Amino acid sequence: MYCYNYINTHRYDSNINRTKVEAEFGWEWNVVPAFQFTDSIGVGWNGDFQIDPYYYQY
Repeated sequence: MYCYNYINTHRYDSNINRTKVEAEFGWEWNVVPAFQFTDSIGVGWNGDFQIDPYYYQY
């Protein structure tokens, strides 16, 4: 399995005193896995971070 993550861009917004980050992640299978189920991924998250509901894609 090939897994990747990128920080595409980030900037500080002084009007709201926040740093905005655009990140991308994903994975690809390079061989058929031994067990075939539904893919899932887990991500650790700091409670101080917030997802912008106006800019959320999946």
